[in-house]
Amino acid sequence: PTTNTSWYNELLKKNALIHSHSLDVSGGSNKVNYTIGLNYLYQDGILKAENDFQRYNIRLQTEAKPYDWLKVGYTAIITNSTLFSPNTGAFMNAYYASPLYPVYDPSNTSAFPKDYASSVSIGFNNGVFNNPVATADYYYDRTKSFQILPTVYAEANIWGNKLTFRSQWSMRYASNSQIKYTPEYYVDNNQRQAKSNLWSAQNRYNEYIVDNLLTYKDGKNGHHWSVMLGQSSREQRWRQTWVSADSVPNVEEFWYVNQGVQTATNYGEDGYRNAGLSYFSRVTYDYKNRYLLTATFRADGSSKYQTKWGYFPSIGLGWVMSDEDFMKNQKLFQFLKLRGSWGKLGNDGITPNAGYATVQTGNNYSGIYGSTGTTNGNYVIGYFVNSFFTPITWEVVNEWDGGLDFTMINNKLKGSVDYYHRTTNNVAFAKTQAFTNTTLYGNWASVANSGWEFNLNWNDNIGPKFSYNIGANLTTLKNRVTDLGSLSYMMTGVSEFPTRIEVGQPINYFFGYEMTGIYQNQAEISADPTTTGQGIQPGYFKYKDQNGDGVIDANDRVNLGSYLPKFTYGLNIGMSYSAFDLSIALQGVSGNKILNLNRAMRSKYSDMNGDADFVSHLWTGENSTNAYPSAYATTQGWNNQANSFFVESGSYLRVQNIQLGYNFQLGDKGPKMRVYATADRP
Repeated sequence: PTTNTSWYNELLKKNALIHSHSLDVSGGSNKVNYTIGLNYLYQDGILKAENDFQRYNIRLQTEAKPYDWLKVGYTAIITNSTLFSPNTGAFMNAYYASPLYPVYDPSNTSAFPKDYASSVSIGFNNGVFNNPVATADYYYDRTKSFQILPTVYAEANIWGNKLTFRSQWSMRYASNSQIKYTPEYYVDNNQRQAKSNLWSAQNRYNEYIVDNLLTYKDGKNGHHWSVMLGQSSREQRWRQTWVSADSVPNVEEFWYVNQGVQTATNYGEDGYRNAGLSYFSRVTYDYKNRYLLTATFRADGSSKYQTKWGYFPSIGLGWVMSDEDFMKNQKLFQFLKLRGSWGKLGNDGITPNAGYATVQTGNNYSGIYGSTGTTNGNYVIGYFVNSFFTPITWEVVNEWDGGLDFTMINNKLKGSVDYYHRTTNNVAFAKTQAFTNTTLYGNWASVANSGWEFNLNWNDNIGPKFSYNIGANLTTLKNRVTDLGSLSYMMTGVSEFPTRIEVGQPINYFFGYEMTGIYQNQAEISADPTTTGQGIQPGYFKYKDQNGDGVIDANDRVNLGSYLPKFTYGLNIGMSYSAFDLSIALQGVSGNKILNLNRAMRSKYSDMNGDADFVSHLWTGENSTNAYPSAYATTQGWNNQANSFFVESGSYLRVQNIQLGYNFQLGDKGPKMRVYATADRP
């Protein structure tokens, strides 16, 4: 065939524009003020199919002061959006589809409603490859969402503004309706939909929060202190109902379940309800803003846990050294502050029903035999435990850190240095019980994270009209699993290319064989005792015998790297000249690994497309390469095991955002306006 289809070019747009429009109006008097904000956002999708997003926002804010000591207010954010989600399977289809057949094929007379081409046209039976453009086209997924976030509050200041009481009620109401529709179509026997299908879901989410805060502030002779007492209660509810039907007409006006085949209708329902109650306090003290103390204590209760309550203290200390007499005559630092803190926080982010036992009918994993009336030897339906009851308690984050803040060079250079150590104890997850698929949810693990954080910012002017700023930040991370309960390790991820959780190692590290090269000839194979009986040929991967026993087996698998970056860094550059301004933000990571799962899963199939870098570097003979296998080797099991060849560096540095703006005013008393253009990840 002479066809050379670039499937990604056929599937993706060159540009996907985003535009946003905002209008804000504010006004008021010394007793009442208000703000009204309107925003419209449209984001085009990158796929050449319906996959865009649009959102309307209304923001309302009103505050009144009927008395000098009292203010009341109301805020609300109302959002209405429509999201068309793409068929993500089209991206994978484009990765492995052969370029030797076209997008359309008029000779494919069986295809409908469009004459999309099939890989059958180039000799593959039953269409080994799905046509990526057809995959994207024959798919409709629309979600319409509505959300309102109202807040009402009242705040009273009494006793000479020393005592403040604030009460606030907030809620979140969100609903969305989602429709997925797949029409009846045919490309080949592998890519077809015999009956159209409609899936429709309704979601309702309600959250209510009531906060009450009482704060006392006072000071005397350089001493300043405050005491805050608070209470917060919350309730969350979510409910989903869904239905589906086949043979629904391909006309949007008829996309209702009753328009389909009733016997093929399915339905379901899900939801949860949970509540929480918290009491908290905070005490602050300083002397001349030089010696600083903050202490807090929280008692948090959650309906998600069998052990409802958790107790979490914290304390922070600070010392502004630059205000000391012995620092008065130095000119290096305009500001220098040492600080340290320790504290605990609770996490109730688990699913509401975690830890509760579930029992199902059936005969999974065991059977009871007996008479069913006429025939012996059949299964008798009974009950089996799907998950066991476990007393779950709070996950607890225990963190301490120390650092310093400084300002130098006539306040032009500002920065901070921090060291942190964070341990998460009682990490909750479900582990599978031996000899069954039954899970047991519990607080089984602990994880530790530690590292350094650095921040620097430089601000300066050149002349009266030009100013600029440069900011840089760097964070280091050392992650280790410190406890897994009774487990020595856990295997996670994809079965062929697993990740592993093990005490003393980073969480979910890539696990497999260390590839050290390629066997170049038979003499090299014969000289290596680990190849005995393995059917190794030139062009195969060479693995390291980690324990030196002369055999390559599961005991030779090792840590191949972590997905967690050892370094995360950023750079921000801003400048302005007269009414123009420009900002550039860069972000990067280093020291992490990624699994090239596309290559790992597809390279073992001889009839699927491969990426250009892989195919163009394949081993073709002795000494042609010591890094890539032969084309034949990729299809053999020895080379398809999880190994370091498929684990690559995840380091990058990219431009996150560029923005160019112009600020102006319409007349002397007209509104101030700003026009700008921005590019995200250009």
